[in-house]
Amino acid sequence: MNLRYFCKILFLVLCTFPLGNIHAQLADSPWPMFRHDLKHTGRSSYTGSNKNYLQWIYPVGSSTSTPAIGTDSTIYVGSYDSNLYAINPNGTLKWKYKTGDIIESSPAIGTDGVIYVGSNDNKAYAINPGGTLKWSYSTGGDVVSSPAVGTNSTIYVGSYDGNLYAINKDGMLKKDPPPNLGNQIYSSPAVGSTEIIYVGSRNNRLYAFNSDLGTRWSRQLFYPVNSSPAIGGDNTIYVGADKLYAFTDSGSYWAYTTTNELPVTSSPAISKEDNIYFGAESGFYALYSTGNVRRIVNTIGASDKSSPAIDASGNVYICTNSGLYALDTNYDVKWTYPIKDENASPIIGADGTIYVHSSDGKLYAVGTSSAVVKTISTDKTSLSIVEGKSGTITATTYDANDLSLSDIVLNASVENELVATVSPGSSTTDTNGQAVFTVDGNAVGEANLSITTNSTSTLIPVTISQKSGLVVNSLDITPSKLTVAKNASGTITVKTLDANETRIPNVYIKVSNNNTSSVSIEGDKVTDDIAEASFLVTGIEEGSASITFTADSISGTSTVSVVAPNTIELGSTSLSIKEHESATVTTTIKDANGNVMADQSVSAESADTSIASVDSQQTTDENGNASFTVTGNSIGNTTVTFTSGSATASLSISVISGGVLTSLNIEPDTLSIMVNYGGTATVTSLDQDNNSMSGVDIAAVSDDTNIVTVDNSQTTNADGQAFFSIYGLSTGSVTISFTADSISNSLPVSVLNTIPSSLTLSKKKLSMYSGQTGTLTATVLDQNNSPISDINVEANSSDVSITTINSNKTTDEEGKASFGITAKSEGKAEVNLSVGTLTASATVSVTELVPSTIIIDESLLKLSQCENGSVTVSVFDRKGIPIPGVTVDASVTKKESQHPHIAIEDYSVVTDENGESSFSVTGLREGGATIKFSADTLRKKLKVSVGNARIVSVETTDKIIIKVLQGGKPKSGVTITAESSDTDVVLVTRQKKTNAKGEAKFIITGVGEGSATITFTTSTGSSSLTENITVITTAQIELSEKDLSIPAGTSQSLTVTATDANSDPVADTNVYAAVISVGKNVDVTPIEQTTDIDGSASFTIKGLKAGNARIEIGVCGMSENLKVEVSP
Repeated sequence: MNLRYFCKILFLVLCTFPLGNIHAQLADSPWPMFRHDLKHTGRSSYTGSNKNYLQWIYPVGSSTSTPAIGTDSTIYVGSYDSNLYAINPNGTLKWKYKTGDIIESSPAIGTDGVIYVGSNDNKAYAINPGGTLKWSYSTGGDVVSSPAVGTNSTIYVGSYDGNLYAINKDGMLKKDPPPNLGNQIYSSPAVGSTEIIYVGSRNNRLYAFNSDLGTRWSRQLFYPVNSSPAIGGDNTIYVGADKLYAFTDSGSYWAYTTTNELPVTSSPAISKEDNIYFGAESGFYALYSTGNVRRIVNTIGASDKSSPAIDASGNVYICTNSGLYALDTNYDVKWTYPIKDENASPIIGADGTIYVHSSDGKLYAVGTSSAVVKTISTDKTSLSIVEGKSGTITATTYDANDLSLSDIVLNASVENELVATVSPGSSTTDTNGQAVFTVDGNAVGEANLSITTNSTSTLIPVTISQKSGLVVNSLDITPSKLTVAKNASGTITVKTLDANETRIPNVYIKVSNNNTSSVSIEGDKVTDDIAEASFLVTGIEEGSASITFTADSISGTSTVSVVAPNTIELGSTSLSIKEHESATVTTTIKDANGNVMADQSVSAESADTSIASVDSQQTTDENGNASFTVTGNSIGNTTVTFTSGSATASLSISVISGGVLTSLNIEPDTLSIMVNYGGTATVTSLDQDNNSMSGVDIAAVSDDTNIVTVDNSQTTNADGQAFFSIYGLSTGSVTISFTADSISNSLPVSVLNTIPSSLTLSKKKLSMYSGQTGTLTATVLDQNNSPISDINVEANSSDVSITTINSNKTTDEEGKASFGITAKSEGKAEVNLSVGTLTASATVSVTELVPSTIIIDESLLKLSQCENGSVTVSVFDRKGIPIPGVTVDASVTKKESQHPHIAIEDYSVVTDENGESSFSVTGLREGGATIKFSADTLRKKLKVSVGNARIVSVETTDKIIIKVLQGGKPKSGVTITAESSDTDVVLVTRQKKTNAKGEAKFIITGVGEGSATITFTTSTGSSSLTENITVITTAQIELSEKDLSIPAGTSQSLTVTATDANSDPVADTNVYAAVISVGKNVDVTPIEQTTDIDGSASFTIKGLKAGNARIEIGVCGMSENLKVEVSP
């Protein structure tokens, strides 16, 4: 591995080659032209359908035009109505284009989707895929011939003017004048693999032309050539006239006469075995390529101009005056469909569908895996049955051609099986396309019988009448008005009666609900033996609904009102429980009328689950009650809110200590106060685990109330603390006893006669900046200006958002108490201190420090390759005060980001308490870079210079040659001594003598990562020089790809692996990526990456635009080049 950088200039020569015009070549579609392909083989690469089911019919008008199929399976066909039709694969019209006369020509499709077709208005047309005219070319006669799109982009077509035309893709004549064949051209040109064109004429001749339409040869026949030639695998040309002829370029090959010796107007098809198939008045013929008969099928009717189609499996499809036939490979009939047209030629679609354009004016799509039923006809349009009796319906299935379909599965169902049922549920049509279904009348009422297939359906109304002859005259609905609670249920009962109020059983009742968001009710039912039907009603949301019941034509209603919870009642509005214990809370839900509500959902939520938790949801019982379990989690107060509908209620929860009181802690442990002055004692109650206990009642007693008084009792707060006020009446000493349960503790109190006379502060004004802390000292003196110790000084801030201060301190023996002050935000606040009635205050002014200046400790940072350097950036305000906590960001220029010379360890550093932020920078590649530092709106730049260095890897060697000159000439025999400044980094040969060239060679060996200096000195000490050496761990880098090819707009990953001299992976080393080629063809991210534990680092290469690029991948002192080719 060469550790030096080398520059190479790579010259790229871009060669361009003209591309042939592919726009007019034949489309790669299932059937792009008459007889399928240029050789007119009539052979498809798709297998036709095994079934004769009709898929659809579309009326395109009569014509002899044979369809063609585009790449998107669109079917194109001409018509006697002068239109070229484009039909979607589902049998719907895509578009049609009208020419000036009838169309007998068959379309051909180019690779660009353009459709070429002739018309009897004497023109050849090019129609765009969207149905618009591209161009038309006028000939001297009807264009009945079907165009061929040659491989040389030429469109060949014949005309009744006797000319064979060659037209380019733009509609321009390629050869003028065109060759004339002496009579009308009905035949369609076939094109061989060498671009030889074969076509027949009604002057009884077959012609062969070169691609430039120069005549190659012609053959005399004995009947007008209405048939189109076909070219076999061995380039034999087959064509029909008075006989079926086979020709080669050298002359006649053989001729075959049909059994009735009539002319052959069918265009032959060629199988892949080179068998020849054609139709005739006497039937279907299959010949060997030798002209011998393989088989004649004379039982399928006459096939005059119908040209056979062959599928990929060798099956043959042909039309006769008896229908469309599918013949297997033995020429036996597989299936037939009644399209009786001996002039129609079938074609094959990609899905196996057989398309036929018949003289009846219809385009047929035949052959799918399942039949497509167009209509279902029934022998009755409606069915009336007496309750308990049965009736039948006969259904017949028809396709789009109104032919009955056998073996069709029909499914039958009744939408309301309470009224009637049908059997069987499914049935298969017989040979007449019929299936019979039986309908049983279950209850008086009406229903619909549905008979369906996968493609269509029909409905037959069914009426079931009462067998007794009774007629429903009225409905007895109880109750007529029903009130239910939300989520609760009730029942409505309906009776069916005649005019004499006689009950009528087994009657179907239909239910309708005008507000399903408020009320739900059971579905339709049939009355029972006593003529009753009961319906369960459930309230969903507050509101009302009208429920309508209908039997026959008689209806009645019941109004249902849903009431919602109005109030939630609690036994108490507060609850006190011990920590880690539980209690039960019962809620009662009532409506607006004060009635309890069962089956109501009640939810509960604690405002602070860390203090108390509660069941999330419960449902009320028959008494409207729902019980919840509340658990105390920690000492404190919270609120539980209960909700049901829009009703709410709140319960205050107090969680007290659940431990056993074991001690009382008193602060301070002794107290000194003055006569007529007070003090405070804080008593904390603790349990056996030394946890504070809230809610504990503590009593206090002074043993001499003439000296000291104290609060009689206090209750501990959430922190387990109780505060007692103590007041001195006269000088002396007392003991105050504090007792809770059986636990007690005492506080010695001394009352002094010394009276505070002054309270002074060390400062009246303080100027601070936000985040700064300071100290304010208070001094307390008596009337003799003597310091008073052990006296409590209280303090507070007028605005804690600006500054805060310790709340109280006790003076020391010098009468001083020091308070810590913290500046929070910009503004002014007063801090007030007091001792008894004495007060003092100080004003604190807080200002924000706004970054004003950035200072960099280096004006130019000089590094060698692989050398680490440090840069310190300091931030100051406008007064030169260093600002801590400011984020300093480092960035490099766009050019440097694409061609990195340095690596920065951390691009964002926060200034320390001295306002300084330090950045570590490593030299990667020789050259210069600029680092931009920013803090808020401040900007500062630092230039970095990276010099070349001699690089060696750990456990590898290099050589240094020292040359000694004396008087400009080499000096031999001079002893030179070499010494390394750090032998843990690099070792060097100790001593060498110069040779005849004045040179001495020293071997250096990398020992450990780092930098060292080698000093070379002559034996006399008169001369010396130094060489800086950098030792790196990496000995080799390897790229996962050497050359990369990617399309524009896509990305690919590249892995770089760094290894040491022992081929072990090197982790935590910086790898850079730089685009070094001219032109923005690629982008690489990131530009710098650190290797993982496997010594690998990954980069993403993105192609931007077509072209070539080079990317340099490396570590400091070592690199590889990656060639990238970006394709369009």
